Amino acid sequence: MCLNTVWTGQKLPQEVIGWKVLSVQSKSLYSGPSWGIRVRVGKWTRDPKKKVVIQYRGWRTYPAGFHIFESKDAAVGLRPRCLARVLDIRKVRLRGLVAVGTQDKHKVYVGKSLFVYKKEKKDVS
Repeated sequence: MCLNTVWTGQKLPQEVIGWKVLSVQSKSLYSGPSWGIRVRVGKWTRDPKKKVVIQYRGWRTYPAGFHIFESKDAAVGLRPRCLARVLDIRKVRLRGLVAVGTQDKHKVYVGKSLFVYKKEKKDVS
């Protein structure tokens, strides 16, 4: 997932809560549908990429990290385009924000540490 636009010049929050499309590995283990970093439910995972930047619009860049959607509806819209077979949309918390912008007109945050919440019984994705 890459941003279409990056908002510059604004102060980034220290932490946000949002939604992420994840590939199911087991009951408590997930990975992104397009990257190999494994994340565990109920534990913080740090993005191991140190100085990687993502290029967009030809020459502009922003630091790599976990991308999450601000709204669940936006994550639901991404799911059909993912290649992974078993997908789940999970509520997540993101720390160490490095960028904010849009993907397909939806607000997206990029950060270095990701926490995946346990699924609530009423939360059906």
